[in-house]
Amino acid sequence: VRPAISAHDLYNQILSTSADLLDVHAASLMLYNEDKGFLETKAHRGLSHNYLNQVRPKLGQSIEGKAVADDKSVLNHKMSEEPLYSFREMASGEGIRSAMSVPFTIDNETRGVLNFYSHHEKHFQPKDEHLASHLIELSSLALQNLRLYRREHRIAETLQLSHFPDIEDNYENWEIAHRYRVSMEESLLGGDFYDMFSVPGNRKAIVVADVSGKGIRAAASTAMVKHTLRSYALNDPDPGIVLQLTHEAFCSYMESDDFVTIFYGLIDPASESISYCSAGHPPALFFSARQEKVLDLTDVFMPVGAWHDNVNYLNNTVSFFPGDTLLVYTDGLTDCREMGNKNGNLFGQQNLEVLFSGLATKQAETIATGIMTEVESFCHGKMYDDVAFFVLKLGKQ
Repeated sequence: VRPAISAHDLYNQILSTSADLLDVHAASLMLYNEDKGFLETKAHRGLSHNYLNQVRPKLGQSIEGKAVADDKSVLNHKMSEEPLYSFREMASGEGIRSAMSVPFTIDNETRGVLNFYSHHEKHFQPKDEHLASHLIELSSLALQNLRLYRREHRIAETLQLSHFPDIEDNYENWEIAHRYRVSMEESLLGGDFYDMFSVPGNRKAIVVADVSGKGIRAAASTAMVKHTLRSYALNDPDPGIVLQLTHEAFCSYMESDDFVTIFYGLIDPASESISYCSAGHPPALFFSARQEKVLDLTDVFMPVGAWHDNVNYLNNTVSFFPGDTLLVYTDGLTDCREMGNKNGNLFGQQNLEVLFSGLATKQAETIATGIMTEVESFCHGKMYDDVAFFVLKLGKQ
């Protein structure tokens, strides 16, 4: 089952596949509604709305209700002579001549019925019933998978939302803006997150990271990385030291194929500078207001956990002047595809630099809105990876 599929879509797929294989003119899937006390149509094919609105059998009523009540298929090749069928006049109006009703089972419990209707006298055979029953078994597994996916998605979403703290719009002379955009539903939630928190020395740490993997595992790993990094930073906020210790801890408790890219920056309001270290993260973009151009902060080291050995993470420092702006982002921003087509062109680093350059003289919040609007327009709102980014701008004195 594709994760993005709904129960309604799944019911229609079950019905369509079954009807095609059995070569019938019409079909319906009914589930028993305990509150209403009758079988309710959840999917249909080749039947009029008038028929669907009228045919709502109770348990034991008509061949549909009897199949559910007795948990046994009912096969009839001549509906006009079937005394059990309560809707013969309606069936005649639909051109139905023969029918087969097979109990629809979910989790080993009969919940409804799958009905097949033919416009001519069709002698349904035991092999037809067997095929329908086999398809229902497969459908039951698909429905179980759908429920499990939804449960995992809810848990992962709850964990992931906890990774995004409330962040103030201003800090000292800096303007701050940030965005997060979850990927399309068909892709499980990923491990992107950002963070900003106070550290010793009247400074602020900023973090933008992307943990490998999807779903609950990625969300749980993200929580561990976030809190591990915070605990080290509160003791000694030096970027290289924090990433070194986080790498060692990550390698000790995560599996060998897991890794995380991290940009960790340390804002010093006294010197109006940021010391930073990047562990495999996409190069941050720095707009110099004095030079009126965008610079790539390309000093990037090994991702945390990618190499289970000692890695030396070294610091770099960039000094800010009024109007200078920093953009830190995850790769979902540059990896989105044109028109949402998985084979379409990537938005790419170059387009992002041009876009950022054109927006960089504006306020941080306007920059963030402009970037997200342009990227969503490029991919028609269809993103196949999570996007997280942070904009930091030094205002005028």
